[in-house]
Amino acid sequence: MSRFNREVRRVIPPIDSTKDPNQAKHEFEESKQYTLGSKPNGNIDLTVALWGDYKRAGMKERHTGGAIALFFWVLDITTTFVGRNPFRYTNPAAILGCFAYNCASMMAGEIGYNIWKLTK
Repeated sequence: MSRFNREVRRVIPPIDSTKDPNQAKHEFEESKQYTLGSKPNGNIDLTVALWGDYKRAGMKERHTGGAIALFFWVLDITTTFVGRNPFRYTNPAAILGCFAYNCASMMAGEIGYNIWKLTK
């Protein structure tokens, strides 16, 4: 017996994070109906593999959407505070007033966007 045949290797299928979550859930639920008397040694438990696939389905799109949202959020803060820099003033009341105005204008933009999104 060669040294390569002595150990049993567990092969895990590649992760498919682009799969539709409903399809992954359907495949997982379908695999649960099969039961074995005992687990075969050296093979993949199909239920465990499909459960992982179901948990990761659609995650790639979520991470991409979050990165795009974070980019625009940082861009919004940057353009607001570069356009009206509160630290160009020397009066503390003017600094706080400009900072409050910047925050209020960003909140108004976000509220306006949400209202527009709800009324489309």
